[in-house]
Formats: sequence, C-alpha cells, structure tokens
Amino acid sequence: MKPIEPVAVVGVAFRLAGARTLDDLHANLVAGRTGVRAPGRDRVVLAGGDPGVDYLELGYLDRVDDFDHAFFGISLGEAELMDPHQRLGLQLVHEAVENAGYAPGRLRGTGTAVFVSAPDPGYAALYQGEDPRQILGSLPAGAAARISYAFGFTGPALVVDTACSGSLVAVSSAVSALRARTTDLAVAGGVNIESVLHPRAGHTPLSGVVSASGVCRPFDADADGAVGGEGGGFVLLKRLSDAVADNDVIHAVLRGIAVNHNGSRATGMSAPSARAQAAVIRDAWRDAGVDAVDYVECHGSGTPLGDVVEVDGLRQALGEAVPIGTIKGNVGHLDHAAGIAGLVKLLAGLRHGALYPVAGFRAVNPLLGPVIVQAEAAGWA
Repeated sequence: MKPIEPVAVVGVAFRLAGARTLDDLHANLVAGRTGVRAPGRDRVVLAGGDPGVDYLELGYLDRVDDFDHAFFGISLGEAELMDPHQRLGLQLVHEAVENAGYAPGRLRGTGTAVFVSAPDPGYAALYQGEDPRQILGSLPAGAAARISYAFGFTGPALVVDTACSGSLVAVSSAVSALRARTTDLAVAGGVNIESVLHPRAGHTPLSGVVSASGVCRPFDADADGAVGGEGGGFVLLKRLSDAVADNDVIHAVLRGIAVNHNGSRATGMSAPSARAQAAVIRDAWRDAGVDAVDYVECHGSGTPLGDVVEVDGLRQALGEAVPIGTIKGNVGHLDHAAGIAGLVKLLAGLRHGALYPVAGFRAVNPLLGPVIVQAEAAGWA
C-alpha cells in the first residue's frame, strides 16, 4: 500500500487576544495569562458602542477596524461594506504566505486552494440603505471568494460551516486536497469577530454552555461553561515531500486526519457523543500511522457535559490517560475559529518545546475519572 502523504505547515498567521506572533503566544501561555477582559475604550468606540456601558468580558482583539484597502486593491467604499471577517481573513492570508517566505504576488495564477470556516453573517444587520456590494461584503461564501480574488488563486475556494469544528474541518479539507493532488498549495483557517458588542446588563448566560461566572475553567471542578473570544488564524499547507524539496520552513507536520458525525449516537443533535469522538480519534491515529500519543489539545470548552464526554472519548480511543490541555481559558471560545486557535497553540509549543498549563484550572472535575490535566508549564521533547 502506498504510504499516506504527510502535509507540512509552511506558513502561519493569526490574531488572538493579546498575541499575534508565536513568541507572544508562547509567553502568554507559559504564564497562564488570559486575554479575557472588558473591551477597551477604542474597541468600544470604533465598534459604535457607548464607552459608558459595561460590556461582556470576552477574549477581545484590540482592533478589528484597521485595514489598508488600497494595499489589497479595494476601494474605500467597498472596504467599508465588507464584514470584518473578510478584512481580517485577507490580512492573515497575506501574512501566512509571507511567513512561509513567499511573495504573495508570485502565487497569482496558481491553483492554490482556499478553505475557510464560515463567519457569522451578523454584520449584515448593520447595513443602512442599499448597495449591491453589501451582498458579497457579508455573504459567508464571500470569505473564501474574497481571498481567491485578491490573491489571484485559481484553485477551489470553499467555505466550511460545521460550527465550532469549522476551522479544523477546513484544515482537514485542505489536507485531503493536497493528498489527492488536486492542488499543490492550500490556505486554511477561520476567523471570529463580534461585530456587535453585548452589554452585560440584561444578558442571561445560556445555562451549561456559557459561564455564569465569566471565567472558563476547562476540566475544573468549578467549570460552568465557556467564555467567548475573537480572533482567528490561517495556515499555508504543502505536501511534505514538496516542502522538503523546496527547502521550506516547516512549523509542523500533519500526518493524520479524520472527520465524522455523531449520527444518532447522542441523546440529541446538539449533544456530544463519547463513542463518536473515540471513533474519529482512532481514525485520525490510524491515518497518522504513529505508535504513541504524548499530548492532546482538546476542545476543552469548560462545559460540565462537554468536558466529561470529551475525556471519556479520549479514554475509549487511547486506552490510557495522556496529558491534555486547551487554549480556551486563555483566549476564550472562538466559535468557527476555535479549532485553528488550538492548532496555533500547538505550533507555538512545537516551536518552543513547551507544554502549557490550562488557564483557569485549579482542581480536576471528579466526574472526569482518571485524567492528566496539564496544570503547569513543562518541556515537550
């Protein structure tokens, strides 16, 4: 049997609360620092909010309005009608390509593929008047099409909407396309921005999903839900053999992928299934062809049900406890961009040879059973 082609991460760019480089992120993660806070005054004013209002604490980005429209060949009028997801996506893809050591202009006309996790189209509710540019400015499909058009990529441009798993499904789709040789280069990722700020007054957290305490404590005995966050990231992917031949910088190697669905293996369509999660982990492990797993970056949303089911699924799949962690205590839950945030964390850990403590974790949830939560910073050989 022909060995399955590994895929190299040759470029990366991201924005997360308090970090925009792997070194920045490493420093925050080692210290267990969290970027969850109230939005700054500039963030409020530039979002059309009231500086005198107390807004929900989330993992906010400092700025989501800055965009050099002329740099991307876009008129000011069109840029003003673009959902900030699209603007940030363009910036991150440009940075990811440059991070890989390529001049973006040299890729124009290539069959580079684009896979993007679908953004929330809530920005469209802010439009006043009518302008045909509003359609592509807020249409979720435009998030991928905008990138391909701006950079001149002629490969497939697809938007993936599988909710919280979307950006990792986008990465998986890119890996599949590279393995199938339908493309030689792919960008994949996702973004999440709160276009409308939410006042604390009158806000009732969704019980069991959103933290009433305003603190995300994954795997903790006091975990009561997730806290939102903004940001996102993109990776530039290439078949490992091509990356080695081209002397590319390689941040990481993706060896195994798998995607599945609960089907009817859960109590409801919104409920997680330990059996389904165990199955997809086994499939990815088998696809990777590796002997052992020494760390797992989890979804780890800090919800009482989600954490228990996820750890149970890992136990079923691996047969033993391995160190686990998650980035959500540091930057919040990024919805469609949650998965890419976890992948970026792993890239920082590989770069610095580090395992990071789970922010907000104090004592293990006794319902998890035997588990090893990464509670302190440690070396990663």
